[in-house]
Amino acid sequence: MEHKKNYSARLLMGIILVGAGLILLFANIGMLDWEIKHVVFSWPFILFIIGLISFLSSSHKGFGLIAMLVGGFFLLPRIFPWMDYDLHMLWPVLLIAIGVYLIIRRVSWGDNMPHFFQRRGAPINADQIDDIAIFGGGEKTFVSENFQGGKVTAIFGGSEIDLSKCKLAPGDHVLDTFAAFGGWEIYIPRDWRLVVDVLPIFGGFSEKGLRESTEALPKDRTLFVKGTVIFGGGEIKRV
Repeated sequence: MEHKKNYSARLLMGIILVGAGLILLFANIGMLDWEIKHVVFSWPFILFIIGLISFLSSSHKGFGLIAMLVGGFFLLPRIFPWMDYDLHMLWPVLLIAIGVYLIIRRVSWGDNMPHFFQRRGAPINADQIDDIAIFGGGEKTFVSENFQGGKVTAIFGGSEIDLSKCKLAPGDHVLDTFAAFGGWEIYIPRDWRLVVDVLPIFGGFSEKGLRESTEALPKDRTLFVKGTVIFGGGEIKRV
């Protein structure tokens, strides 16, 4: 299912790029009104598209929906000039959007609340992680004898997640990642079997470090790292 989501996002991204190129071409040769360029090549439209791609390609649908709403809110005056409103509304709308995102985000506070109050540098005991960095970041070390994946989110911020002291539980487990104008670094043991399906959009992703030979990796447990990176970066390091 996740592979199909990323395929749909790649297809949508290709269609958008072709469409943007055609609009630019037709506007330059006089076949389209130049005003269309000010709609398509504007930050509200780009934000709307980022939200749409995020909504289609990851489980972070809350961010995607809010990005579409904020982008659409500021896109409407460009399409309908009579709807013009003051751009001083931008920051209040963004703050409200971020607050709503945090409220509706599906977090099991009972399991994750201690993470916010953990003293700096202290290992966190958790079989699943749910880390979020917005306009900030941090470094966290997790310890688990039965690690089962989780979520990592970075929006205008960054996270450094150390899983090198964790043992992967038997079976297949998913670590869902998302970065928009931010990034994350995740450290994992060398002997983990890893399958990566991360979609970078105007961003980057890399996997570094030596790993054990394929034959030496446990066959009964696998970590699937999935997600989307938009105008940001993601990196997995084996240590």
